[in-house]
Amino acid sequence: TDAGHSEALATLKAEVAKAAEAHQQGLEAHKAEAAKLLEAHKADALKAAEAQQAAFDAHKAEAEKAVAALQQALEAQKAEAAKAAEAEAAKVGEAQKQALEAHKAEATKALEEAKSAIEGLKAEVLKADGLQAQALEAHKAEVAKMDEAHRQALDSHQATVSTKITEEAETRCAKFKTEIMETLQAKGWA
Repeated sequence: TDAGHSEALATLKAEVAKAAEAHQQGLEAHKAEAAKLLEAHKADALKAAEAQQAAFDAHKAEAEKAVAALQQALEAQKAEAAKAAEAEAAKVGEAQKQALEAHKAEATKALEEAKSAIEGLKAEVLKADGLQAQALEAHKAEVAKMDEAHRQALDSHQATVSTKITEEAETRCAKFKTEIMETLQAKGWA
């Protein structure tokens, strides 16, 4: 039985080795097929990538051309706009200059008129001041005259009153003296 066992084991080993060999061959074949497919796929992908790159390059060249054309058009438009703006600014500048000159002329005229009016007003004020000064001096002289006349009248009045008081006092004194003398004589004392 040991011999049968060994034989069965040997047979099993041989079958396993055969199966492993077949499997290895299948694996190798599969690997070769996969490598072939991978190479073919790589070649296709490379071709597609190259085609894509060529299309991209062509598109890029077209885009660059379009951008350059747009840039040129923009520069031309900018130059045209700058020229037009300069022309418009020159027109506006001239109109503004004329308006400014007219405004300056009007302002100068108004200033001259105002100066003339001020000079006239100053002359009138000076004239009025002169007249007022003359009137004030005349009034002062009149007041001084009146003051002098009042003072003289007051002095005269005081002198008159003083004289009257003195006369009346003397008259009363004399009368009183006479009355006293009469009284004394009547009593026999004098």
